[in-house]
Amino acid sequence: MNRRRFLQTASCGLLVGTTSLPAIAATNTEKRFIFVFNPGGWDPTRVFAAEFSNNMVDMESTATTATVGNISFVAHPNRPSVSSFFQNFYHDLLVINGMQVRSIAHEICTLIAMTGNTTDGSPDWTAILAAHAQNAYSLPHLVITGPSFPGKYGANVARSGSNGQLDGLLSGNIMEFIETEQHNLQLSTRAHRNILDSYVVGRGRAFQQKMKVGRAQDLSASFLDAQQAGISLQDYRYMMNFSGNTMNANIDVAIDALRLGVSRCITLSGPTGWDSHAQNDETQSGLFENLFEGLGYLKNKLDTTRNLSGVPLAENTIVVVLSEMGRTPQLNATAGKDHWPYTSMLLWGSGIQGNRTIGKFDDYYLGMSIDPQTGDLAESGEILSVEGIGAGLLQLCDIDPTQYIPDTTPLTTILS
Repeated sequence: MNRRRFLQTASCGLLVGTTSLPAIAATNTEKRFIFVFNPGGWDPTRVFAAEFSNNMVDMESTATTATVGNISFVAHPNRPSVSSFFQNFYHDLLVINGMQVRSIAHEICTLIAMTGNTTDGSPDWTAILAAHAQNAYSLPHLVITGPSFPGKYGANVARSGSNGQLDGLLSGNIMEFIETEQHNLQLSTRAHRNILDSYVVGRGRAFQQKMKVGRAQDLSASFLDAQQAGISLQDYRYMMNFSGNTMNANIDVAIDALRLGVSRCITLSGPTGWDSHAQNDETQSGLFENLFEGLGYLKNKLDTTRNLSGVPLAENTIVVVLSEMGRTPQLNATAGKDHWPYTSMLLWGSGIQGNRTIGKFDDYYLGMSIDPQTGDLAESGEILSVEGIGAGLLQLCDIDPTQYIPDTTPLTTILS
């Protein structure tokens, strides 16, 4: 066995985690998720929050309020993709304004936005959803790009690698990533590969039989599951890529992973560079245009792609689009905006009540309290928090959110 082939066969499971062999489309009603994370902190007043009547907020002079259905947004001639997205899909969209993230530090806000907690080791929403999957996925949570906090569910999470490391691992070319010297090794034939796979699985089973009790038994069983999942993934590389170099290419990866039943949850990044402490409007405008061009591509792919059972992906997929924080209401001395602990979120998909906006910014550009059951503004209601939204998504999937964020009221008004 050459070193390249052994690494492809035996180590594949180490990256994948302790998942099981996939049972594709075992439950077509199980909800899948795509999280599109935009790092750096976007400015909601450039798309989601039309605060033209608020004297505390510096708006763009060439922007206007546009309304489609029950949703108002900020329209600008330099952002045609934003306008077309809302015009074409408003009936499916849920906009959340005035969402609190409780910090103005990137790292803490990212942790809160993805987990609802500030405690290291807390699993994020996607890791929890992946861990509670009814189906058996090879990669329950596939992180293409973007943040990931797997917590105790690390076995369910795999990162594809910014330079195609997962593809390299499955193909056997991973040696090129970790060694500088050149190798003239030829990949084995399919027949040879099957023999090697059987050998490694046999060794795994033998190891498992020796470990009779306790943690050693659990780890040996997990290792065998990981080997089998890794072997199953080798065939998927002929049907899909596991990474891309553009947002649309990463969306294609996400669509394939859902279509083939490889993953329940996907995390990918939108455009990067949102931290606009200077020249806010030029920066944010271009990024929002690029983001919504990609979201339009994603929406169309979900609407037109079917899984292996012939069910459209849109029927059981939820998309969550977010950034870790917002930006201050007023421009600073360099025409930029600084960090702000209130922001907006966009959702659509299976079980989400669309054609509506929940929440509002007050006269000081702070988030207003709402009734979590109705979504109406209520002085005696709950703070509109990212924790409540995450808890609502868990509850939508019949997961008890009190296991993870016990002091939070789920925002059930997001559900249809």
